[in-house]
Amino acid sequence: MPRDFVKYGKAGAIATITLDRPEKFNALRGGMVRGIEEALKAANRDDDVRVIVLEGAGDHFCAGADFSDGLKHVRAHKEDG
Repeated sequence: MPRDFVKYGKAGAIATITLDRPEKFNALRGGMVRGIEEALKAANRDDDVRVIVLEGAGDHFCAGADFSDGLKHVRAHKEDG
């Protein structure tokens, strides 16, 4: 499941959200966006968190959206016909 490509960690007052798909330059897929949203909500709900760090695993932060399979994995953008 694509959500597995988003890791959440916390050390003291710092929450870290890591895009973990380095072999694809951390390009985003639909489930990853939901995973980022869930991680941000978790950090915002935690009263101990004062800083949120968003990082990419490997040498790249994020290549943007992954359209390698067209838009099949993004239901909101699926075309009829």
